[in-house]
Amino acid sequence: MLKKLRISNSKDSVQHHLEQLAQKGLLAVNSKGKYKWNKKATKRRQAKSDSEHLAVGRADATRRGAAYIVCDDPDVPSDVFVPPHKIGGALNGDTVEVAWYRSRKDKLEGRIVRVVERKLEHYVGTLR
Repeated sequence: MLKKLRISNSKDSVQHHLEQLAQKGLLAVNSKGKYKWNKKATKRRQAKSDSEHLAVGRADATRRGAAYIVCDDPDVPSDVFVPPHKIGGALNGDTVEVAWYRSRKDKLEGRIVRVVERKLEHYVGTLR
């Protein structure tokens, strides 16, 4: 594994870090002693941080599929960035409820919890 990942650390060092991650609950160890990513632990951490702040705002979609939520709430210091995989079916101009938090870069990031009101009721196009 060390060769495949191109890690220059010793085998003991890597083993020690894997054991620490298992103690924190981020990795699970199976009966054969192999490590597996613990998805439940990550989801719990995300849900806890996502539920800290809720706000309502208007979705402003980008070309890449992401959106910025423009909130009128004075408690939200700036627009909230929502990546494409957390859009939740919202479209440009929809009024949405967003769960937001501060990202590692100290910027506001979040996910759309629900669409409160659609901007448009009727759409024209081809459904494939």
